[in-house]
Amino acid sequence: MSARILSAFCVEDSLQTSVRFDTSRLDGLRVETIWVAGLRDGWQEAPDRFKSGAGPIFALQEACRRVEVLADVVVIRGYEPLRTGISPGERARAMDIYDGVSVPEAYTRLAQAFCKLHGITESEFLTFCRAVEANCRATAHARGLKLPEPGQNDQMVTSLYRRADCANPVIDFEGELIVGSERAAKMLGIPGTAVGHLRTHREADGPDHVGELAQFVGLDRVLDRVTCTGLALEVYTCFPIVPLGFLYAAGLATSIEGAIAWVEENPLTISGGMNFARAPWNCPALRALVLAHHHSLNTGQDTLVHGNGGLGGWQGVAVLTSDADTHAKV
Repeated sequence: MSARILSAFCVEDSLQTSVRFDTSRLDGLRVETIWVAGLRDGWQEAPDRFKSGAGPIFALQEACRRVEVLADVVVIRGYEPLRTGISPGERARAMDIYDGVSVPEAYTRLAQAFCKLHGITESEFLTFCRAVEANCRATAHARGLKLPEPGQNDQMVTSLYRRADCANPVIDFEGELIVGSERAAKMLGIPGTAVGHLRTHREADGPDHVGELAQFVGLDRVLDRVTCTGLALEVYTCFPIVPLGFLYAAGLATSIEGAIAWVEENPLTISGGMNFARAPWNCPALRALVLAHHHSLNTGQDTLVHGNGGLGGWQGVAVLTSDADTHAKV
């Protein structure tokens, strides 16, 4: 794959990562724009608007396809004013996507199915949840994010999840990726980051499919031939069952004890996770791609971004590297 991310920008409330690319520099190039769908766009498919938590990875895949055959540059944009532009009531109504089954309850059913499949007790799962919270808190603290006091959000939302375990949507977010061909990168004099391994998967989703989704077949497929050791990770952390499924699918853990030990020793995210860094609906993986781009440029370390949509029916993984001649460890 020859596509490269040339520039990446985002604003999380008042926290800005990098500066916005001067698009006047693209004059004379073939430029297209695609969007990550917002909460108000609903749950229906629309051309050039990519929905679900994996939507940004699907958008990146489409951008890479286009810069190889149709365009020199594709701009991926997302805008989600969830904190100041959408009332709490409207947010709640728009997020009721499973016909009266709340998202936390749907994920609880998914977690129960996964635990039954792998012989994990409720106590062991709750221990893992607390390990994920501590993991994300440490990264968020290192980023300088404003954090609630430990224990402040310990109230149970469902039988398996506390408020501290759930994605927090109260954020205003804007993000942008400039994806270009090798030709465009050379013309602009911007090396950027190379897009190495990039895979997506889609299957039937929703509470009626938790038995199949708990097997995380989609994650197995998008992670096929990726060795995560040595990569910086941005694992999707909407609810702890997702990073638990990721650790199993990636071969980083084969038991709940191993998963807890891994999370106690290794960062799951570079953002601080979807509670502490918060969760702009379909855009967390867009933020992750922005942060991954800068992390790889600044450190030289390959970075893997995971996107999870619905209850896991949409899966996507992208690996970024700062070296054009180096691809994901596949």
